Amino acid sequence: MACRSGQPPLPVALLLLLRRSDGRPAASSGALDTVLAASVLAELSLQRRVEVDAGAVALGPERSALGDAVLDGALGWIAAERAPRSVSWWIARLTRRELHAALLERVAAVEPVEDERLRIRVAEVLAARTAPLPSDAALIGLLDAAGALSPRPGIPDRQAIRSLAAQHWAGPAAAAVLAGTAASVTGAAVIAATTTVTITGM
Repeated sequence: MACRSGQPPLPVALLLLLRRSDGRPAASSGALDTVLAASVLAELSLQRRVEVDAGAVALGPERSALGDAVLDGALGWIAAERAPRSVSWWIARLTRRELHAALLERVAAVEPVEDERLRIRVAEVLAARTAPLPSDAALIGLLDAAGALSPRPGIPDRQAIRSLAAQHWAGPAAAAVLAGTAASVTGAAVIAATTTVTITGM
């Protein structure tokens, strides 16, 4: 089963969607950095590079590099860690790795047509006009955990969003990443108040 629809990796997609109300990239904050860290783990899970076993992050069945400096760097840290560590532990560690600055360069390189395609895709999924792939569900679940999907026309209620994420991005890794994100993002209101998820069709 395909895991994604050609959209950018989750950390890049999140920064594209989490724009400030003036259209500029979201400023780094504890909440945003936590969500970006969680998105790195989520992407590695989608790419089968990591999995969650007995509550701990472990290497997955695929071991080859992804050709992405941020993702491969995180995978290297996970591989080098001798003790089993939880998802929340890895979110906290990756949060301290200053992912935001490295990812902004990637966001700046995204072509406008690719940005627009991502927004259309998310709008179609949220409106139930397109069946979500695991990558769509992961992205929407992370946006929800960040508190960035405030109720408005075109965006379903939180229960429906969480049901979508649970049904289409399932398994121990998915549940642990979303739970760890929600528990760690104590400043989610900051994201919701200072950024906007601008999605075509809403």
